[in-house]
Amino acid sequence: MRFKVGTVRALCVLLIVVLIASVAGVAPQKAAAGASNWRSVKDDASWLSVRDIATFGDRVFTLDSASKQINVRGQTDAAWTKYATIEGVTNPIAMVFHGDKLYVVDYGNNNANPKIASKVVYSADGGQSWATLTAPNGGFSDAYMQYQLMGIFF
Repeated sequence: MRFKVGTVRALCVLLIVVLIASVAGVAPQKAAAGASNWRSVKDDASWLSVRDIATFGDRVFTLDSASKQINVRGQTDAAWTKYATIEGVTNPIAMVFHGDKLYVVDYGNNNANPKIASKVVYSADGGQSWATLTAPNGGFSDAYMQYQLMGIFF
């Protein structure tokens, strides 16, 4: 089998680019921050039922699935405080801030009789009131509902 010099050269360049890209993707990454920026966020917070963590501005939020509430802690806060209680949910599993709204994915309960469907709820007023996001036509697929719901916003 004979290759033209230009073809071999192009294949070699492509191979080098692929190798460099793959090594750069798995190379150890370094994070740096001043000593005042690093601290434990789990002090005085119950982590047994925390399902998700989100940041917004200079604050950290945790989603507690057992109490169905969101807790918050700022950079200078000494302790976690309750931000909001999520009304009308069964099994909150994820949250995200998007624009001026806070979205929470409720996984529901497939084992309940009747079944409690999954949904997305949101609040535009800091958790004072919650509304349900309209599901797409046909609802969410039971087999992949967690991934579909989370894929919408996360």
